[in-house]
Amino acid sequence: GLTFQVVIDARRWIGRMLSSPRKASADEHIEVWHRVEAARMQGWPVLRLVWLQWMQQHRRARWGLRTRSAEEAEATAVSAELAHAACRERREARALRRRTLE
Repeated sequence: GLTFQVVIDARRWIGRMLSSPRKASADEHIEVWHRVEAARMQGWPVLRLVWLQWMQQHRRARWGLRTRSAEEAEATAVSAELAHAACRERREARALRRRTLE
């Protein structure tokens, strides 16, 4: 049947998109979307908590996605942050240089 999924652009923080577990209800999907948008507006630390919750929710194992324990979810988040750290630091340095030139 038809399912819905929220996808959020987290490339700024970890270099990838994040996908919620699939929902069969459009109402449930909209509720998840509202929560994610509120988290995104508060920044990466809050959005990261949402991602950790998503990774721990039940999902059918496919395409490398599966339900993860709290420890596995945290390790995945840390790994993504570390892998993207150099790129994030370069981007932040460029932004700082631009601000000082203005």
